[in-house]
Amino acid sequence: MQAISSWISDHVASLERLEGVALLADDFVERAPEMMESYEAALSLKEAIPTMGDTAASKFLHVPLPDAFVMWDNNIKPFAHDYEEFLTEMHGLAGDSSTNPGSLRRQLRSGSSTTSTMACGRRLRSTSMSTTGTSPWVSGRAGEDDVDPSSS
Repeated sequence: MQAISSWISDHVASLERLEGVALLADDFVERAPEMMESYEAALSLKEAIPTMGDTAASKFLHVPLPDAFVMWDNNIKPFAHDYEEFLTEMHGLAGDSSTNPGSLRRQLRSGSSTTSTMACGRRLRSTSMSTTGTSPWVSGRAGEDDVDPSSS
């Protein structure tokens, strides 16, 4: 776990810059290169954590930044060239389904693209990282419930 702590310390600034990135945002595709830098950096943990592969990296980054990083797995990977293409596809799907809810149902029925594999039951969400206004990366609470104890 020392590797993860060190990684977070080394990448806190880049992760904080990604806090405003959201799958439904108009600038999502433009922000993809920044996201991919963090994704590639997470893959570098493989030296210390042998199970940190490309799907684990997406899940690892989804925890602190769920609005930006969509999890993928080995069943989804064959439908996208790489993780960046997958994110772009999900951005398009999320935008289309938010403005035209029936389109997701039609795409699932038709089995088009990545949609039929990944969208089964997946709920796209829009949440903030912290209710306290403090990044869980900085507060040391990454992965914990983001509830301000003083508000209880």
